[in-house]
Amino acid sequence: MSAGASKRRYWPTKEADTEASERSEEFGPVAAPPTPGPDGTTRTGWWGRTVHRLTADEAELENEDLQKISVSAGAVPVGRCGDRQQVCVAGAIQSVTVRTRAGSPSLEADICDGSGTVTLVFLGRRRIPGIEAGHSLKATGLLTHRDHRSTIFNPRYELLPASSASA
Repeated sequence: MSAGASKRRYWPTKEADTEASERSEEFGPVAAPPTPGPDGTTRTGWWGRTVHRLTADEAELENEDLQKISVSAGAVPVGRCGDRQQVCVAGAIQSVTVRTRAGSPSLEADICDGSGTVTLVFLGRRRIPGIEAGHSLKATGLLTHRDHRSTIFNPRYELLPASSASA
């Protein structure tokens, strides 16, 4: 090391701490960095939200709207639900199919909430009034993972108002 070179430190010293506190007193407190929102992004303010709305693709915006609807209905995002848990999920019905299970019909409805998809299976039913593609629904039941799909058998359900349907 030469005579004029100073020793480089990679950790803060007491002198650096006092200098930083003196600067913060002189210029005011330093703003904390923005915290990530529920979707993991750090968009803050009007400008950030506007730029995001203009640059994001339609599917991403629809998923964000579905997540807002799900949270406002008091539901848990499907992406956070674990196996064998009693859960409440809400979202838009993507598809409705009738299948045969052990010789009896079952109605299957795929619900998407923006964070994932869960299949509601109503055993012994061919049709349920109000459960159609595009409608919004809130369902409660025991979530199981079967064939790499999240499934709730015979859930309690509540149809949500038409203004909540975004699909």
